[in-house]
Amino acid sequence: MRDDQSEPVMRMAMEQDSLEGRIEAQARETALGLIQSYFGPDQKVTNMRSFYYALVHALKAAREGALGRI
Repeated sequence: MRDDQSEPVMRMAMEQDSLEGRIEAQARETALGLIQSYFGPDQKVTNMRSFYYALVHALKAAREGALGRI
């Protein structure tokens, strides 16, 4: 790759990382809010940490899928 091409490629990579970081942060915030809002002490989630990470993963996949359709 020529030097004059490397800067736009680096910029695109940084923008992609930034977007992925925002999607991750939004998914974590949403997952935490959902868990806090809908789960009480009488719920039977045996591994809340795994449930949280699975929910974050599902939210990220849904958001990334929605962005791909724009």
